[in-house]
Amino acid sequence: MVKDEKLLLSANIVLTARLLVKSINNHFANAGVNITMEQLEILFHIASNSEKQIIQTEVANCMVKNKSAIVKSIDILERKNYVRRLSLSDKKKKNVLEITTSGHKVIKEASKIFNSIKLKYLEQLESNDVELCNKVLNKIKKSIDSND
Repeated sequence: MVKDEKLLLSANIVLTARLLVKSINNHFANAGVNITMEQLEILFHIASNSEKQIIQTEVANCMVKNKSAIVKSIDILERKNYVRRLSLSDKKKKNVLEITTSGHKVIKEASKIFNSIKLKYLEQLESNDVELCNKVLNKIKKSIDSND
């Protein structure tokens, strides 16, 4: 029985994450904001590290994605004019990522939507529910980190 409950917890975490991302992406689309949650995460990472030169590999590592998947996402962000790749003169294969004015604008727009969704979905939770959930998720992350 305990094993089944742990399996159910794992399935619920994955399903809830997928549903949340799908819902957020739908809200972005309905509001006319041309971005996905994954693309927004990339922009957030670049923006939060604007004082240093961020390269694609760092973004991939931070998001726990393979490099080719991140390159495809960054290609899309570049076509949307949200990011710019700047070549490092000393390392031809490494590109520094920089957010454009349009990128900063979409971060603001998407953040407003994201925060309202977050409030809507989490408002029914008591603080002790949130605390317990964070505690459980942190234990799971720690277990994954120590076993990989």
